[in-house]
Amino acid sequence: MALYLFLANLTQVSELDISHNDITGILDGRLFPNDSNQPKTGLLSLKYLLFQRTQLGGQIPKEIGNLKFLVSLVLDYSHFNGPLPPSLGNLSNLQALRVIGNQLSGPIPATLGTLSKLTDVRLMYNQLSGVVPPELGNHSLLTILCTVIYYYSCWDFGICLEKKIVNEFG
Repeated sequence: MALYLFLANLTQVSELDISHNDITGILDGRLFPNDSNQPKTGLLSLKYLLFQRTQLGGQIPKEIGNLKFLVSLVLDYSHFNGPLPPSLGNLSNLQALRVIGNQLSGPIPATLGTLSKLTDVRLMYNQLSGVVPPELGNHSLLTILCTVIYYYSCWDFGICLEKKIVNEFG
């Protein structure tokens, strides 16, 4: 089964949960609103995007950052690769970001530090590198931060903290 583009016509859908199935393909950027002045299409009202344990893959599209009402983005244990898009920093209502167990790589975007409503960030079991943006440690609402950062040829499993954020990488 594939993820079909007709879903972009569902402009009033607030929750899309396609978890725990064998859906295949990519998460196409055309599913999400574009940032142009043209008539709006895409999953405009989406608050919860849940694609856990699917066969979806490819890069997370930058257009996901146009989901202005998104509260929860959960893409755990699928087949996403490439970098986390910096456009995630546009998701001003985002409270939960979970991308556990994919093949994501590159740095954690510093733009995540601007998301003041984040309470739950789980990025572990990917190939992310660099540092945890220090700004994440300044969020009073953040209660869970779980990361595993890849340094050249070793893993550091030292960051999975609840209710207390310690910046060991800054």
